[in-house]
Amino acid sequence: MRKDGTIPTLYREKSSQWKGGVSSVQIVARNDNRLYEQWKYPILVRDGFKCTKCNNTAGLHVHHDGETFSEIIKKVMTIDDYEKIDNFEVKKTITDKIIEYHVKNNVSGTTLCKDCHNNFHPSLNF
Repeated sequence: MRKDGTIPTLYREKSSQWKGGVSSVQIVARNDNRLYEQWKYPILVRDGFKCTKCNNTAGLHVHHDGETFSEIIKKVMTIDDYEKIDNFEVKKTITDKIIEYHVKNNVSGTTLCKDCHNNFHPSLNF
């Protein structure tokens, strides 16, 4: 407990949201247009650019409905990558592997609006 009586903030492995230190890689990969062009866009087209749960057409996300994004990152990263995770070039190399994995393995996804996506991940609040 902090001196003011509040619950302490938990970091890294102690946090319930800890996913192995892959969040910085997630940011780089999610912002890479190739992931959108090669994986997300075809799913949006297939689903008619509407949420598959409520038919909303605004604020659309592509939800991983099988493997999670974090699980995929962990699959493509090597031990050497973890040791150099603060290097941007390493993050870009991992991003290349993530995109390749999504395309080669036809990773399953579905189109959801922001509200429906939040129902799947309430603690993340997209």
